[in-house]
Amino acid sequence: MTKKDRIGVNLLKVLSKTLLPEAAPSCHASSLCFLPGTDGEKNRLLCAWFAGARESADDVEIWLSVGTEDADGLFTRWTEPVRMSSPSDEACWNPVLF
Repeated sequence: MTKKDRIGVNLLKVLSKTLLPEAAPSCHASSLCFLPGTDGEKNRLLCAWFAGARESADDVEIWLSVGTEDADGLFTRWTEPVRMSSPSDEACWNPVLF
């Protein structure tokens, strides 16, 4: 197995065993950003997404949560979702983290 294959397998392992906190009945357009740990801190994963009653509903907002890597390399502990946008008549475009 090549290094690239191992990375893909590990990513699938992380995604298949990681549960993000629920902010609403419908969530979509998520974006992830890996935050490497420094000075003894654990790695973290930043996630932003749309959540509301359904896609295009008036209550859809952008939410954010941070996961911390556990001893198995999985991100199973997440902060409570924080609303990052506020209701308005302006459209919010897909949240993109980089």
